[in-house]
Amino acid sequence: MNALQSAKNDNATLQHLYDDARRELIAGKYDSARNAFTRLSGEAQNKQPLLNWIRLHRGLAALLRGYTTQARQAFEELEKAGPFSAKPEDAALAKFFVETAHTMTSPDPVPASVTGIPNPKSPQTFAIFLFAIKDWQQSDFTDAGILLEQFIASESAGSFAWVNDYKPLAQKYLADYRVYADWKKQPQQLDSAEHMNAALDRLRAAQGKLQLSGKLKETFKEEEAKLSQKPK
Repeated sequence: MNALQSAKNDNATLQHLYDDARRELIAGKYDSARNAFTRLSGEAQNKQPLLNWIRLHRGLAALLRGYTTQARQAFEELEKAGPFSAKPEDAALAKFFVETAHTMTSPDPVPASVTGIPNPKSPQTFAIFLFAIKDWQQSDFTDAGILLEQFIASESAGSFAWVNDYKPLAQKYLADYRVYADWKKQPQQLDSAEHMNAALDRLRAAQGKLQLSGKLKETFKEEEAKLSQKPK
């Protein structure tokens, strides 16, 4: 086997392992996906743009798991690496990686108003999903919900059609956001024991509808604790 054929085989193997890790992530197996992307980051050195996609997914897996420090480290690594190529044909993708990583390392949530309507044949739709998860982990559920709606309404195409694979996961987050939004709309009268008990019942009923553990469930638990401690 010559060197060129060997390199092709290595690339095909890495791509296969990367796709397996993506499927783990989409299935909600965040820890195994995170470990796989971390391992692949070492094995895919100098194999671009695959290495940057792995780095981006490593950050996403950590973020979905709630490991915000690890996520930030992955995105910082991607940002500091700079553009992976100086070729004109790679310019848009190289810019995407650096700019997306920069947004993900910023301490502030991402306002839903800044994203706009992405080109379906660009990676920008995937960035919207990343921004939604970042906002979610920062308890900005409203902006996260709007971004999730944008992501689910989009339709990636061409070489980025794989981005659509993440919609079932996004749907779970959006369903939980709608539970939260409905709960927030309900009147919060706390002027009597009867109203307090009714508020607790509504909150617990909303909690029971959540599909995912994590930040929103923690928020509901905190609200439940506050309500339970109020004098009746």
